[in-house]
Amino acid sequence: MAGIFQAGFQEYDSRLVYVHIKELQRFKYRGRDQVSGVDLRLQHPDLAPQVGASIRAALPGREYQVLEWQNLNENLFKSIRLQKNIITVILSLVITVATFNVLSALWTMVVRRTNDVAILMSMGATGPQVARIFQVTGMAIGLSGAAAGVLFGLVLCWLVSLYGYTLDPEVYFIEELPVEFSLAQIGWILGMTLAICFVATLPPSLRAAKLRPVEGLRYE
Repeated sequence: MAGIFQAGFQEYDSRLVYVHIKELQRFKYRGRDQVSGVDLRLQHPDLAPQVGASIRAALPGREYQVLEWQNLNENLFKSIRLQKNIITVILSLVITVATFNVLSALWTMVVRRTNDVAILMSMGATGPQVARIFQVTGMAIGLSGAAAGVLFGLVLCWLVSLYGYTLDPEVYFIEELPVEFSLAQIGWILGMTLAICFVATLPPSLRAAKLRPVEGLRYE
């Protein structure tokens, strides 16, 4: 034995052994020059199904079995997809709650600032101008919250990548939580958050734009 390695993947760490092929053939096949399987490493792993189909077409019959890496790790990928779906649902609920918070805050602001809006409109401000004020305010709230959330998430991911976060390999198949910084996903989440915040600003903004100066100045 030359040494022990850890791949960080429970299935490999529990039963994978690297050995010289001649030694294995001598032990398993009594020295005969044969193997029980061949692994192919592709430059583009996503093309494994197409390559597997080509190999099956070139090797007809049931003597050979062709398995892609997606099939070999099917349970792992199902678990990962399930976890990602759960995270997506939780994130959607958080964004929905934040959207209603922005909407309620702006609606309360419109009610409290009715007199101010009436004064602005009596001085010549138009409905679209008043609506734009509340839209800019709502977008500022959404942008500050989204920026703070992204910054907190990046710092948290950086700390996890720096110090690590151990997992139970018998449950999660891996020993440590992997961290990957994806600018595309960060941009998508940030863009969707701002878009939802913009939609949340529309009802209170339209309410303020339709306000008549007489209603706001009635009790002044």
